[in-house]
Amino acid sequence: MSYEIVIETEEAFREALQRGPLIGARVTAPVIADVEIDEAHIERCQFDAVSFKSCGFLAGKILQSEFVKCRFASCTFEDAEVRSSKFYDDETRTGCDFAFSEFKLARFHSCNLSSSKWNGCDMFSASFEDCNLRSTAFTRVKFSRAYSKSKIINAAKFLGCNLNYADLQETNFSQCEIVRCHLNECLLNRCDFSEAVLSNSVFTGSTFQGANFKGANLVGASIGGLSIAELADYRGMQISAREQEALLSELGIRVVFDD
Repeated sequence: MSYEIVIETEEAFREALQRGPLIGARVTAPVIADVEIDEAHIERCQFDAVSFKSCGFLAGKILQSEFVKCRFASCTFEDAEVRSSKFYDDETRTGCDFAFSEFKLARFHSCNLSSSKWNGCDMFSASFEDCNLRSTAFTRVKFSRAYSKSKIINAAKFLGCNLNYADLQETNFSQCEIVRCHLNECLLNRCDFSEAVLSNSVFTGSTFQGANFKGANLVGASIGGLSIAELADYRGMQISAREQEALLSELGIRVVFDD
């Protein structure tokens, strides 16, 4: 794809965003730091190996754009809309790195975030719909917000996403929605799914050692291989009747149906 605009420096990128929507540009500046443009509009752009540091895109829009081998450190995407964009390099099969960045209320729709790494990010009330998050890794990701010492709310939505082969160990998904998602062959050890809505998702071949499913809604979900014996808590967990045989068989209990 050819681009009418080529941006090679941080200052040129800053000036382009300040003028208005950035459309159809290729950005090759190696480092972009401390650029804060509220309600920035980026569309049909390509970013090649750009390292973003302490940048702010509050309430911005990123549409149909591609980020190849990029890194985002201490950046803000609060209330941003990211749609039909790609954060994955097909040649090296690597995703982008997001470190200590804010994605509160951010909305990702139809994005390719395969093999991305999220380290120490604040993702309270972020949403991902129809996104490819295959082989992604969450490390110390936070979906919570404290309103007072006694009131802490956890919130995030994953709807119709591919999370196969993801490493989500020790992530707190309490009260989150993970609906119609594929989480096959995932590392879910010590995850907290208490009071989460996990309906119609697929968890085949994943590991759950020490995970908490207290009060979780798994109605319509496929939970083959889940052993409640290895869970930290499962009180109040809801499952479909068709899954009860598989769940009990993991405990060595054979279900015999009446004639």
